[in-house]
Order: sequence, then structure tokens, then C-alpha cells
Amino acid sequence: MKKKVDHPQWALDQKRPGTELRCIRGKYYLYECSSFYDKEKKKTRKKTGAYLGMITEEKGLVPPRRRQIEIENQRLDAEVASGKITVPEPKLGQVREYGLSSFITAQCAELMDNLKLTLPTVWNRIMAMAYCRLRNQSPLKYIQEDFSNSYLSQSLGTSGLSARSLTDFLKKLGKNREGILAFMRKYTGAGGNILFDGTDILSASAKMDFPRMSKTKLGGFAEAINLMMAFSTKQMLPVYYRILPGNVKDITAFLTSLDEFYDTSATAIGDKGFYSKKNVEELEKRKINYIIALRRSTAGIDYGVFDNHKSEGHFFYAGRLIKLSSQSIESRKVYLYYDAKHAAEEETDYLRRVDDEKYEEYTIETYARKAPQFGTIALMTSGDIQAKQAFDDYKSRCEIEQEIDVLKTDLDALTSYMQDNDRLEGWMFINFIALHIFYMIRRCLVESNLTDKMSTREAIRILCRQRIVRLNDEWRIAEASSKDKTQLEALGIPIT
Repeated sequence: MKKKVDHPQWALDQKRPGTELRCIRGKYYLYECSSFYDKEKKKTRKKTGAYLGMITEEKGLVPPRRRQIEIENQRLDAEVASGKITVPEPKLGQVREYGLSSFITAQCAELMDNLKLTLPTVWNRIMAMAYCRLRNQSPLKYIQEDFSNSYLSQSLGTSGLSARSLTDFLKKLGKNREGILAFMRKYTGAGGNILFDGTDILSASAKMDFPRMSKTKLGGFAEAINLMMAFSTKQMLPVYYRILPGNVKDITAFLTSLDEFYDTSATAIGDKGFYSKKNVEELEKRKINYIIALRRSTAGIDYGVFDNHKSEGHFFYAGRLIKLSSQSIESRKVYLYYDAKHAAEEETDYLRRVDDEKYEEYTIETYARKAPQFGTIALMTSGDIQAKQAFDDYKSRCEIEQEIDVLKTDLDALTSYMQDNDRLEGWMFINFIALHIFYMIRRCLVESNLTDKMSTREAIRILCRQRIVRLNDEWRIAEASSKDKTQLEALGIPIT
């Protein structure tokens, strides 16, 4: 007969129905417990469930660390939702970053308002993390320390920014794609052009569904995630992203991404990787205007229209002569453009490869077939978009390409180390918000005609150089050089 164990009363006080108290090497632990009928042994058996925590005489039931973090994050969510954010008590002589913090407070009010409306319990931690990603490309383990060094922490607080807390936080945020999408849809309805493009993010995780072996944009094969992004040229802001498995390509994901973002007021612009007959038909069903590049191999394009220097018209783009021809493919308008300078560059490059033995697929026979296509771009368009306007709008694609470059280089998001699908979603949204702030700084530079004097990254460095000091129970802005002072004021940060 099993000997009955006498547990102390302070341990028994924590026991509840459906739980089991255990003493292991003199320490007390509480577990979920249930019973079930074993048909084979024909008797009721006990089933031990989840671990609920350790019991001590002084503290009572101490939940496991993961549960403690969940409880703390729930408490912080409730605190933020009620409008009560605990901020750190400043110390005499403390010095903090001021310029970037002040820019975010003054110039990103709409961004923060949209986050408050769509993600009301976590908006402050999203902004804190985005600030750290923008300023220092901070990994999770340095977020709390880096954000504590900012003046922005005086309004957003520093609670819940430890690496352990953020791991749980990112999972919860990533599960809330509905809230993330609600935020992105705040930027629909502005009209103008929406540029779509996809890129690959390398993955260092074998535990997720998204990473797949696929051919990357740089060539070669690797475990990667496909990231669809969209940029509004009218708002000069990134407005949408979507994570896809690495082997799902842009042409397949285009329509679903359009439907998820759902902005019928704008013209959708896509590279040749987005073109298919089905995609065009579906865009027309949705009454969405479009400009989509065609592959040079697309049936029906007549490249002989520019023979003997013929063309329907011409215009100049960035000082280069562009000839044009209007054509029709499947009863849809197609503009074909020819750039003689670009054609000469392509021809030179192709013939160099013909002469290089390591490029076996480049031959004089293939050169003869491809030569008429050199220097050309074919654009299929809807509505009454004129030829030059369609070309100019398509060339604005450099904005989405630059956005992807900023994400990978300035925000150091070329490779993902997330080990969970939901955490990856949450982490990508944080980087998306950081990218949003980056472009708000860039927009300020454009509006102030400062782009020829400093890059966006240089502007961020200048902002971060400005400090604020705690003296005599008040914050006092530190001195700045006359050059920095002029540039800061141009960015909307007055130094007095």
C-alpha cells in the first residue's frame, strides 16, 4: 500500500480541484490533473497535465517563467489600454537621445494615432521597438537598453521590453494579422500609384513553414521567405507587406495581396513578374487600374516597329531619348518603348558574353534573335493612361526597389532568425513601422529640398546626435553645433 505523504498546510492551501501537489526533493510543485477510464485495464487512471508552478511558504504559488511573462504582458496591455503608461523616473544628470525622439513625437503623430486605433494595447511597445530598429538595428536582447537611452521612453515607458517579454509579445502581435491589416488599410483611398514588388528574406530557421528552398533574387538557391511589399508614390510611404512561403512567387501572390490591401482608388504598378492573362482579367473585374510590364517573350509584341528609325512619337526621360509605339495584345493597350542608349549597353554586354566561353547559352545565333528586343520595355495599361505618363509611373518603381534595399541594409533585415511563424510576422511588422518612420524622414527632406545635402541615413545620424540633459528637476536641450542646429530646424526640430 502506497504511503500517504503529509504536506504542510501552506502548500495544501494552493491546491485546487483538478490539480495535484507534488513534493520533489523537498520542494513543492503544482500540476494540472485529470482522470480517464482505461478500457484495456478496465479502471480509472490519473493523467498529469501542465505544470502550474512552484509553491513556497513565503510567496505561495509562483507560476513558471513563461507564464509570469504572459501575466506581465497582459498587465501591460491593460495598463496601456487604460491610458496609464508607467514611465521611468529621470535621474539628475541623465543624458538621453533627443532629436529622433522629438521627430517621432512631432512628425509621426498620425502614425501613432493609427496604431492606437488598430492596436490599442501594444502600440507603445511597437513604437519603442521600431525606434530601436531604426536607430541601432537593435536585436531583441538590446531593445530595452537602447530604448532607455531615448527621450521617447519618457512618454512610452520601458516596461515589457526585456528579451523574454518581447519574445512572447512578438508571438501575440504576429497572431493579430487582423489588427496589422487594419493599420495598413488606414493608408488606402489616397489614389495615385501603388507599386508592388516581392523580395526574398533569407531564413536561419528550420522550424517554420515559410522558409522554403527557392531561387533567390541574387541567384542561387537558399532557404528563404518571400516578402510582398507595396509603396504609395503619392504618400511617399510603404503601405503594405505580406509574408509568403519562399517558393510562392510574385505572380501567384499578386491578386491575393491586392484583395487583402484592397485599395481601388490607386493604380497598381507591377514588374513583368506580375503579368499573366488571369491577373489582368481579375484586375479588370475588380475595376483596378494597372500598369504592368510584359516579358520580352510575350506573344504579339512587334519589335520591328522601330526599324529604320521609325516610331509613333518620342519624349525625353532623364535626358535620354525614348521612342514609342502603341500596340494591342488581346484587345488591351500596350506601349512599346525603345531607348537607343540602353540598347547599345545591352548589345555590348551580350556580345561580351558571346565571346566568353563560360557563358555557353550566349551564342551568335541567340544574339540575332534577341537583338531587336534590346533597349525595349513593353507596358500593358488600362484606362486612358497616356504613353509618357505610363512610362514615368512605371519608372517610379525605383521607389519600391529602394524600399526593399532600405529594409535589408539600413534596418539589417536581410536574414531572419525568428523560430516561429507568428514571431516572424510580429518582427516583420516592427521593421515595417521602422521603415515607415524612415520614409517620413525622407519625405521631410524632399519637402524641405534637402535631399542634395544629406541622405535619410545621415539625417537620422544628425537627429540622434542631439541630446537632452536632466538638470534641476527639468529636461534641458544640450548644445548643438550651428550646422547641426540649422539642419535640425529644417527637419522640424527647433533647438532653443
